[in-house]
Amino acid sequence: MMGDNKTTFRVFTIMQHEEEAEYLGRMHRDGWKFTGVTFPGFYHFVKSVSEDVVYQLDYNQDGLAHKSEYIQMFTDCDWEYLQDFFGYSYFRKPKALMQGNEEIFCDAESRLEMMKRVRRGRIVPLLIVFFCCLIPQFFLNTVGSGGSRPVSVMLLGFYFMYLICFAAFYFQLFRYERNVRKDDKGVLIKYIGLFLFIVFLSAVVTGTFAVSFRGRVQRDKYMLREYENGFSIGAEYLDGTVTQQQKLHKGDVIEGSFVLTEGNLQIEISRENEAPVFSKYVENPENFQLEIEKDGNYIITCKGEKAEGSFHFEVQ
Repeated sequence: MMGDNKTTFRVFTIMQHEEEAEYLGRMHRDGWKFTGVTFPGFYHFVKSVSEDVVYQLDYNQDGLAHKSEYIQMFTDCDWEYLQDFFGYSYFRKPKALMQGNEEIFCDAESRLEMMKRVRRGRIVPLLIVFFCCLIPQFFLNTVGSGGSRPVSVMLLGFYFMYLICFAAFYFQLFRYERNVRKDDKGVLIKYIGLFLFIVFLSAVVTGTFAVSFRGRVQRDKYMLREYENGFSIGAEYLDGTVTQQQKLHKGDVIEGSFVLTEGNLQIEISRENEAPVFSKYVENPENFQLEIEKDGNYIITCKGEKAEGSFHFEVQ
């Protein structure tokens, strides 16, 4: 806030246009006249006399395509056009110029039509991202062999964030539609079906995550056998790291053999406190040989990602 100008930060969701309009009207009554809103949610005001002014928001992409005629339609009714922001058009009108409880939406039907325009312009694109990107990626990461649990947790968080947004919007749309079509039982049946679908999808998503998480904790099982000149790992399920230290001399040869029946396995060999001298993802089946060029203590690291199989290392 600086002198006669004031900026506030507020976040209104796409279905909170009424709350946003009430906020702007309240600020005007407090002596702060709205001058504009900028991304991501900065509302700008200028010092003004206290006045009872009604603010209204409309979402009409077809109207914006013919903007001059669209704005003129409201101007003829003494509504002042202010700006467009994320698809919404902002209008205001002093209450002293109104006849009764005047609004840009003259009835419940017009409010419902605006909500349907919001659905087409804002919700449908989000639904496309939700079903074509987020949900498939969640299942691929959670069920797939190369998945990461932190990524699954992040995607699960996005899922519920989207779900709350959709649920809030469709609940408000249901209220408008029920108000317009009070005697139409099909409206209630439609939204009950939508609710049951959301419950079913949420059960599948959370169930998949729970089973995957429990499997990773309970099935992480392997056996390490050490020999005089090497070691072997028999893994039923390896989703972590196994390290072994070997004292080696120049000219020694490490021979590795792998039978990988599931998952991924990465091998790294490094001299103590130095960068790896060997690193690769294992193919199946695979053998390799590495000749040691310097004496020292060497660390052999096996990084499993849901790996199952037998891995053998021997020093010649």
